[in-house]
This record gives sequence, structure tokens and C-alpha cells, in this order.
Amino acid sequence: MTRRIRKDVAYLPAAASPRHTGDLHLPAGAWRGKVLVIHGGGWQQYAKERMAGVAQRLVDHGYAAFAVNYPLITDRPWPACGEACLAAGRFLRDLVPEGCGCAAAAPLFTLGASAGGHLALMTGLRLDGVAGIVSVAGVTDVAGYASQPGFAGQRRWFVKAFLGTEAPTAAQWRATSPLNHVQAGHPPIFLSHDRNDRVVPIEQAEAMVAASRRVDGEVELYRYDGPGHLMWADPEQDAPHLLPAIEERLLAFLERWAAPCPL
Repeated sequence: MTRRIRKDVAYLPAAASPRHTGDLHLPAGAWRGKVLVIHGGGWQQYAKERMAGVAQRLVDHGYAAFAVNYPLITDRPWPACGEACLAAGRFLRDLVPEGCGCAAAAPLFTLGASAGGHLALMTGLRLDGVAGIVSVAGVTDVAGYASQPGFAGQRRWFVKAFLGTEAPTAAQWRATSPLNHVQAGHPPIFLSHDRNDRVVPIEQAEAMVAASRRVDGEVELYRYDGPGHLMWADPEQDAPHLLPAIEERLLAFLERWAAPCPL
């Protein structure tokens, strides 16, 4: 499928920062949906180009994909990255294809991997007009994630970098975690998680499933036995693709909730 890319689009022009820009990957024809694509990297590394391979796959299936940057915690603590993703989501939600007379063009989805999965959930659960959320190996409980035994050596640094304080309150922790933003009527959620993941344990995804089901939410978890936190089919590439089985299932999820807007 023919692709068009608009590089470095500012979704928050007032910020005047490259960390508030994204690359719009656009299909040539009708949009089946619009997907906000959020990179991972522990909230402290990588950029929008890391998700270019995922965005290209989405375009191949008729979706407009907006792969975005956000402020890293090495520069600004939470909630800067979360607020940036909300701004990017609003920008994409209100974006209408050129030549389309529809009042609202195509449904909005959020998608992210690892730390990007956390941000996809936080954005999708807090933004009006979201049709579905995809989290690949995403963090759902940040306090729990930082309390893992293997995290002890970097816990102090991470807490200070993430929240801007070495002694956060319980309320500050709660505000960071998707688990605490689950409400009745939330958008459908698709989670993908490796049973062998030791960086973000699968219990993080299972806790989100339990929270959603307590409010009769629409949630799906794809569990698989794989290489751990490595969800890429071609991890050595600068813009890798997701493992084929993950890609197949998330595309099926998007298809369930897609509503093409003809040009």
C-alpha cells in the first residue's frame, strides 16, 4: 500500500520542543482508524522513530498512525510524559483526512509497547473519544513495577526521576498507574504479554484484566511463551516489527472496533 509520511508534526506547538512532535504515517485511501503509537524505553530513552516499523504495518492495513515523542523522565518527571501523550491523542482525535467531509473521521486507538504500553493505557483511559487501547508488555502498576526484587539497585534513581521526589506519597503513586484509572465503560483493551517476561512481569497485565472485569469491561489478554520482554521480530533493526503473533492479534482487535471514514 502507498504510504505518506509527514515528519516532525507538532502536536503541542506552544511547547516548541522536538519531544512534542510526531510522525504521521498515512494511507493513500480511506482511514480504517487513527492510531496513536507510543514508544517504550523505560520512559527514559528512544524516540518516535523506534515505532516506525509498527506504524508502517498499521498503514499497510489502512490505519493512519501517529508515532510520537514525549518528554523523557531524564529531563522532566511525571506527569510530563502523560500530559504530552494526552495532547497528542487530542491532536490525532481531531485530525480529519484531507478531502473528507465527515464531522469525525475514523475512530481513535492508542497503542504502545513496554513504557509506551503504560502511556497508551493512561492516555486511552483518560481521554474522551478513544475506541480501543493496545498495550504490549505494558506497565499497569508503576509502584509495583519499581518494587520488584531485581529493581532494588536502581529503585532510588527511578523513583526520583519518575516522580521528581525520593519520597512520593501513596496518592502520587496511584495517579501514575492505569490500574487506578479503570472505570465502568472504559474503552476496549487488548493486552499482549510474554509469560517469561522478567522486566515487566505478566502479573502486571493480569492485574489490569482483573480490574477491568470488576467493572464488566471489555478486555483481552494474549499470553504466550516467548523470549521475555523482547517483543520484536527483528530487534536489531532501528524500526523493528512486533512478533507476528502479536501483530496478528492486535490487528484483529483493531478491526473489531474500526469504522472506516470514506474519502
